Amino acid sequence: GTGARADIDLDIEVKTSTGTTTLSLTPENFDVLQIVEIPINDVVEIKTTGKGEAIAQVVKRFNLPEAGTTENDILKIDVTYNATEVEVNDRITVSVHLSFNPPVPMEAGMTVLDISIPTGFAPVTETIAELVAKNENFKRYEIAGRKVIFYIENLKPGDTLDFSFQAVAVYPVKAKGVASQAYAYYQPEITGETLGVDITITEN
Repeated sequence: GTGARADIDLDIEVKTSTGTTTLSLTPENFDVLQIVEIPINDVVEIKTTGKGEAIAQVVKRFNLPEAGTTENDILKIDVTYNATEVEVNDRITVSVHLSFNPPVPMEAGMTVLDISIPTGFAPVTETIAELVAKNENFKRYEIAGRKVIFYIENLKPGDTLDFSFQAVAVYPVKAKGVASQAYAYYQPEITGETLGVDITITEN
């Protein structure tokens, strides 16, 4: 049963060169995955206080060197930033341009925009929520780590969409460009990709 597994009251400190993050495990959240992003090749110290057991996993992710190419340009997506060199705690504006140009008259149905945020940044949730609330084209959004996923209502031939939101610099890093993607939810073969530019975060 879950009774034994839920008998936990732990505080976990994760210490890196950029600071310390404290996680709490309780009977209310013991089965919830908690994620801490750490600089690459850093020394990590983990300390626990309290009772119970926890499992930690380290995942190393790689950026693809380039965005994939598609056979057509039915969906075109472009993602740009308003800066390429910033300091910790600075915000950047992430601007997205999307166009839908099918070769024959058709509607896209639900369109998914999978926008990647560069390493070292975190999306500023309130700017995303405000964007979605003000724009009728947006059905909803999700934030999954450094990805912001937008669900766009039906696009018609010739439609374009331009919008922006913000991300905040969390720790110093020289981040490689990351790939973002747009695709038709019910016709995933209709897809477009783009590769962002490199961006550097320095200590302030």
